[in-house]
Amino acid sequence: MATDDRRRNDVGVVACAVALEGGRVRVCFDDVKVQSPTWPQAWQTETLFTWLECDAEAFAKTEFSERQLADIGLNLVARLAALSKA
Repeated sequence: MATDDRRRNDVGVVACAVALEGGRVRVCFDDVKVQSPTWPQAWQTETLFTWLECDAEAFAKTEFSERQLADIGLNLVARLAALSKA
C-alpha cells in the first residue's frame, strides 16, 4: 500500500511493552475500539486481552524462539478474528 487509505475495522488489538523490576518486560495486548469514525486511527482501550513477560535483554534483542513468535502471532490473529465476528 503506497499510502494509508485510513480504512480500519471498528475493533482491534494494540500492544505495548512495560518495563518491570528485576530486568523483566511485560508485553500487553489490549482490545480496542475506534473512538471516532472520522479518525479511525484513534483507539480507546476496552480490556486487557493477554500478556507475556520476558527478560528485558532478550526483549531488547528480540531473542524469541520460533515457537514463542508463532504463539504471539497465532494469539493476535485469533483475537482479531474473534473480535471481527462479535
